[in-house]
Amino acid sequence: MNAEYNDFSRKSEPPAITVIVPLYNGRAIVERTLKAIRAQRGFAPAGIEIVVVDDGSTDGGAKLAAPLCHRLLHQPNLGAAAARNRGATDARAEILVFVDADVVLEPGALFNLYRTLADDPAVAAAVGRYAERPATPGFCNLYHNAFTRFHHDLSSGRIDWFWGALGAVRHTAFWAAGAFEERYRGASAEDMELGASLTRAGFAIVYCPDAEGAHAHSFSLAGMLANDYKKAVLGMKLRLMRRLPRRAPGFASPENIASAILLPVLAVIVLLGFIHPGAWLRSLLVVAVLAIVNNQYYRFLWRFFPGLALVPAVLLHWTQLLAITAGAAAGILGRLLGREAYGPPGWI
Repeated sequence: MNAEYNDFSRKSEPPAITVIVPLYNGRAIVERTLKAIRAQRGFAPAGIEIVVVDDGSTDGGAKLAAPLCHRLLHQPNLGAAAARNRGATDARAEILVFVDADVVLEPGALFNLYRTLADDPAVAAAVGRYAERPATPGFCNLYHNAFTRFHHDLSSGRIDWFWGALGAVRHTAFWAAGAFEERYRGASAEDMELGASLTRAGFAIVYCPDAEGAHAHSFSLAGMLANDYKKAVLGMKLRLMRRLPRRAPGFASPENIASAILLPVLAVIVLLGFIHPGAWLRSLLVVAVLAIVNNQYYRFLWRFFPGLALVPAVLLHWTQLLAITAGAAAGILGRLLGREAYGPPGWI
């Protein structure tokens, strides 16, 4: 491992916050991400320290990041958890803020997180949320952004989970809770497990919806479904192992569980309709029940997909729930087979 240093002197007064950005092949977006961090409002010129940890990138993104951060650290490809921990080890501020390399912050995001901790010494950590619209256009990007934002917003006030994409934590609490679990690789559950560890250690975490960042990841349909399937596999394993925070974002809400039951019923009725056409009328009843069950979410989606655009968004929601349900079932099977949750997210 090695490091490159820019304009912050190690002898100067500590900054208000240290922003840690793990970077792995993020050439396409890292400049935009770091410029948004440097443009944050509310801080003195030396109030923000930016530490980028290059996690073995091969696309030249680290060279683009170097002039836009105060320190650029290098390590082999060990995963985001290890990269965040490496940055925290080198941080000079008492408040650490973790920002993913594909999250473009709104101008006041960091100050809102900082004030949440600075104004209440009893609060040890705070997490933000995705901005209303993603930084990268596209139907799947907009849908997945809305899905994540909606379910994060089911949380309020005190929570027991952490979010590595945009989250702040006191340096002392971070290390007391054991930092990020480095056995996780890729985009995994290291942040959820940190939240559970912080909570068990007696540290308070709060949800701060005023801290927003636009997600710049670009999803294809297949990529989005695979992502949600694998997260469901991992989430179910952690739930069975009692390592998932009790109040984790409500992706396993009663509405989603009910929909996951209704959708296979709908599929069976539609297939029976080819044999007994009258069965298709019954499918309309199931569709109506699905619409009622998901009324709150579909009204939320209307803001992004008005008019007839809501129809493919709802169909995507149903397809997504089927992928998540399949992933949860695979997670149960994986647990029965003794498959560990660590490592990169897997198919079982």
